[in-house]
Amino acid sequence: VRVCILGHIQRGGSPSCLDRLIASRMGYQAVECLINGDFNVMVGIEDNKIKLTPLDNAIKAKQNISQEWLKIVKILAS
Repeated sequence: VRVCILGHIQRGGSPSCLDRLIASRMGYQAVECLINGDFNVMVGIEDNKIKLTPLDNAIKAKQNISQEWLKIVKILAS
């Protein structure tokens, strides 16, 4: 038996420099939110800027998935 921690393995490989940068930026902002007492928000990036979205808005928002993305997902899932 061998222990394996999934993470990026599940996604298909090691994290890139950009993956690490995005995670660091979002993690830093999440900690800042906690320190400042900003709760119930989702940290995201929009137009390369950190954006906080209230969780109520985040879970209510719906977006359509393009047919192109669905096609790619089906190919990659095979």
